[in-house]
Amino acid sequence: MDQKVFVARCRDERGIADAVIRALEGLAPPLSIQGRRVFLKVNLNKGGPPNRALNTHPEVVRGAVRWVRSHGGNPFFGDSCSIPGFTLHAARAAGYLNLAEEEGVEFLDLDRGPLVPLQLFAGEEEQWWISGRVLEADVRITLPKWKTHTLMGLSGALKNQMGLLPGATKARLHVRCGDLKTLARAIIQIHRRIPFHAAVLDGSYVLEGGGSRSGRPIWLGVVLAGRDLPTVDAAMCHASGWSPRELPLLEAAGVIGAHEIRWGGDGAFVSETPLRRPGFDPKRLGRVTQCAYALRSKAFDPTHRPERCRDCGACAEVCPTDAVTRREESWISLRRCVRCFACTSGCPEGALVPKGRWFLRPWLRSRMQGVNPD
Repeated sequence: MDQKVFVARCRDERGIADAVIRALEGLAPPLSIQGRRVFLKVNLNKGGPPNRALNTHPEVVRGAVRWVRSHGGNPFFGDSCSIPGFTLHAARAAGYLNLAEEEGVEFLDLDRGPLVPLQLFAGEEEQWWISGRVLEADVRITLPKWKTHTLMGLSGALKNQMGLLPGATKARLHVRCGDLKTLARAIIQIHRRIPFHAAVLDGSYVLEGGGSRSGRPIWLGVVLAGRDLPTVDAAMCHASGWSPRELPLLEAAGVIGAHEIRWGGDGAFVSETPLRRPGFDPKRLGRVTQCAYALRSKAFDPTHRPERCRDCGACAEVCPTDAVTRREESWISLRRCVRCFACTSGCPEGALVPKGRWFLRPWLRSRMQGVNPD
């Protein structure tokens, strides 16, 4: 395990991209990306401005894209957001689509097919999926956001990997696992089955004291980078003034402690005051977690709009469960549907859209930071 973490500081938002470039230059051993396809996995929680600290700052992505190109690589970036079926809407609100246009780089909606099978639990028939484009990349770099999390304590490089699952399958994983320790082990399985070559942790604006609704953004002005994702998370924990024992993901990853980290670049970083911890969240209780995420996993359904449809078959081609019947009375078999939303993301005519349960719309609207669930 590579236990070196490179630290790059910045005074304000204008210095974030340069800090990311310095952090990537400091990786040891260096990444070899000449002529290779490089996938940059952001943390797109939901739509919101950069200073709200919900998502990876667009300037972090800009710095990573420019660094990859300067070394002869071919970058693209993307994610699947936490609101099933609304990844592109959230990406627009977060500033990613503008950034993609400015830098001439592709934003990849990870809900979009083709999806390929991913086995997370040995000996079980239940299937999971991931975008084939992620697996086709030659080099994968995760760009997580440093923030407190009501379930996992802190969200960093390891937690960011859960966003590789499309649509509502992320919520379904919470239901399948039932408790935090099992969920943490499942996320570690994702990390091991889909290896990433480096992590660049966005500590510009950091969220403290809660999740996306209750947390408070503060400016730390630091970027952490390393070749080993658990080590980067241990460094984040140390810099936050926390013990690694407080994080279920570090326990599941078998990380001993932050004292073994070798700091490089601008030197060991510790926040002036420990980041404020989240208050108690009922979702930390197993039964409550399962009920809450069972509702979320079925909050939206893919809905057919026949007036727009040309019956081209694109939706059926990308559906991993053969849930697309292409019958007028029931275009989607909801019994088979896992709500990955590959069909809505891949429909060239916009004839399939995610439609939310009416009684959940006020709650969803409050969480989507300007993205309309209707």
